[in-house]
Amino acid sequence: MAKRRKTERKAAGALVTGNSDVAFFERLAGMWDPTRDAEALTALLNGSGLAGDARERLLEILRILQTRQHYMQALLRGEFASQAQGLVGALTADVHRLNESLRRYSLTPQISPWDEHPRTFFVLPDSPEEDSESNGVMYVLKLAEKGEIDSVRHCRCGKFFVAKRVDQMHCSTRCRVNEHQSSDEFKAKRRKADRERYRLHKRGVVKQPSRRKHGTQKAR
Repeated sequence: MAKRRKTERKAAGALVTGNSDVAFFERLAGMWDPTRDAEALTALLNGSGLAGDARERLLEILRILQTRQHYMQALLRGEFASQAQGLVGALTADVHRLNESLRRYSLTPQISPWDEHPRTFFVLPDSPEEDSESNGVMYVLKLAEKGEIDSVRHCRCGKFFVAKRVDQMHCSTRCRVNEHQSSDEFKAKRRKADRERYRLHKRGVVKQPSRRKHGTQKAR
């Protein structure tokens, strides 16, 4: 019985490894879903899997590529015409710095056995301490390659999220409302409304609502 269980465990392990290989090859073959990759990246950035300085290195790569996409699109639209030369120089320097940073990550080339013509894949190192950071870098680079790098955004609450709309800047409705209520414009409108209510109350136009002990309005 014990021998049978051991054989079943080995078979199950081989099946999991095989499924993992298939999923990995599918992703590297270009069938990645940008939304799924962005969600995996935000989960990594919001989690605790990145040790030491790994998170800051990954964030720096993300920032450089997001900045590059923003300004490259602007240059292609003809914006910054008077500053184009300086901007191109700055972007080139940033990419050079990024390429130097990417030297720390090692990949192993592999050949798929199923294609008519050999197709090359790159697998990440098996080292556990490098796995999360290397995966994060691959997510960032793939998103940048597909022009989806700007979908990963940083909310004012500190959480990373995947934007569903171009104008989405908050991870939740609660964060959006909180930022709106903390803005100078909202505070000015609220002060104006408070003054108007006080003025009307002094004239007897409206009554100040009486409240119970726990702050609820007394029924009439």
